[in-house]
Amino acid sequence: MNRFLIGILLLGASFGLRGQGIIKLFQKYKGQQDSTYVKVYPQTYSLKTYFSYRNFTLKLTDLDDKGSTIAYRPNNPLRLGFVGSYKDIRFGFSVKLPSFFPDRGNTRSWGMFINTQTNIFSWGFDFYFLRNKGYYLDDPEVHLPLWDKSMPYPFRSDIRTINVGMATHIVFSKKFSLKAATIQSEKQLKSAGGIALDLALKFSSLRSDSTIIPYSQRDYYADLVGFNKGGFFTLAISPGYAYTYVHNDFYATALAYLGVGIQTQTYVNNNDRKWSMQLRPKFKFMHIIGYTNNDYFANVTFIYENNLVRFNRTRFNSSYLSVSLGGGFRF
Repeated sequence: MNRFLIGILLLGASFGLRGQGIIKLFQKYKGQQDSTYVKVYPQTYSLKTYFSYRNFTLKLTDLDDKGSTIAYRPNNPLRLGFVGSYKDIRFGFSVKLPSFFPDRGNTRSWGMFINTQTNIFSWGFDFYFLRNKGYYLDDPEVHLPLWDKSMPYPFRSDIRTINVGMATHIVFSKKFSLKAATIQSEKQLKSAGGIALDLALKFSSLRSDSTIIPYSQRDYYADLVGFNKGGFFTLAISPGYAYTYVHNDFYATALAYLGVGIQTQTYVNNNDRKWSMQLRPKFKFMHIIGYTNNDYFANVTFIYENNLVRFNRTRFNSSYLSVSLGGGFRF
């Protein structure tokens, strides 16, 4: 708790000392972007369809290095998504496609998002919702001595997760357009980049009807054998950098954030409700390669995000990996 309080004081002092500098940055960069670097498309609407591979992993690691890592994954790797936009506001949702791993159970899943970008140095807002029900145990040969490859993977239909998030982000450059990479309502004409800042509020929950610790690992994860319900709120601030490379109508955009978050944890372990608060690291990386002209666009998007939670001598890691291929048109 002392380290947590010290961290809060340092964050507060940092924000207080730099508050005037942030206000000056807003005053410097507000308004239209540099038209020699960014072109605004005249169309009002756009439609996009995409296919994505998505991997959301729940992983537990024994910090004493005595137990084996435990990982659960949903069996919904392929999804079909649809996105519509009006000016600078974009709404999308996705549904799962039949899995090519029929021996790993049937995960029920649904997700949606809304985001927008403004003309103030790529200042944007995001909201997303993702729900999964049903996870299979990865590497079952490690945890179940009698399991072999002729058997289906152990599947837990009772494991349910919900992830909800809201975020606002800024790229401090009039020469850089995040809309050109994500919403495609603009076009990046020349290569450019800028310092970025992300502020996010996230909620994650995990529920199950019984313990998620396999029997063979219960001696090493004794402090979590009774865990079957938890909720985690995280408020994180993350500086980063964004850059787009342009060659004719093709572009490649990379965006990376690394920061720290204040996380509150409420969970049930052995029928006892517990509460704690921690400072946790946060990392997010996005890479987009695409093509765009006056009417059509297409891109490949890679997103990776990692979040950590610690329970005594156990590290709980929830990671999100997405690769999508899509295209659309403006009108």
